[in-house]
Amino acid sequence: MTSGMTSLAPSTLSSAQNCNREYFYLMVKAFRRIITAVTVAVLAFRAVGSFLSWIEHQEDTAADTWIDEDEFEDV
Repeated sequence: MTSGMTSLAPSTLSSAQNCNREYFYLMVKAFRRIITAVTVAVLAFRAVGSFLSWIEHQEDTAADTWIDEDEFEDV
């Protein structure tokens, strides 16, 4: 008596294993790309939020600009 796997021809068994390996690698590749896309989206969101926070902070603070005395007298 033989088991179910030994009844397959060696070439058929090999191609079935290769198909499973290719499917596995494609799934891993897709998973990694999804994780990368989510990471990039989160980092972009944080960068935009940080920039807008910085802009809001700039608007709230008084401008400490240096004014030339000649320009000050003209005003």
